[in-house]
Amino acid sequence: KADSTLSNKSLKPLQDIRKHIDEEKSIPAIAYGLNQLNDAIDNSIGLIEQEKGSDDKKSKPIKDFSPTSAQKKVYIESEQDIEEFLGDLRSQLQAALSLGVRIRIK
Repeated sequence: KADSTLSNKSLKPLQDIRKHIDEEKSIPAIAYGLNQLNDAIDNSIGLIEQEKGSDDKKSKPIKDFSPTSAQKKVYIESEQDIEEFLGDLRSQLQAALSLGVRIRIK
């Protein structure tokens, strides 16, 4: 459990950006706010890891990964479709890990 100082340092920027996005009416401004939010999440995770002494993990780059990138079909309709999807997903994740990155599922 994080102490209140660490909690405030990591959560306050996220709350501020969320408040700004909630008040925004412009789609481009909302999209920009979401990008800022993703950066702030990375910073908050870094703060928490630094505080908890997880420097070895922080040194690895982070690669965003979307499971839909392994999708070859619009619908999964059979057990074979499931196996093909999971096999492709596994291969892509293993390839990313072999590059020495941390994977964030999006």
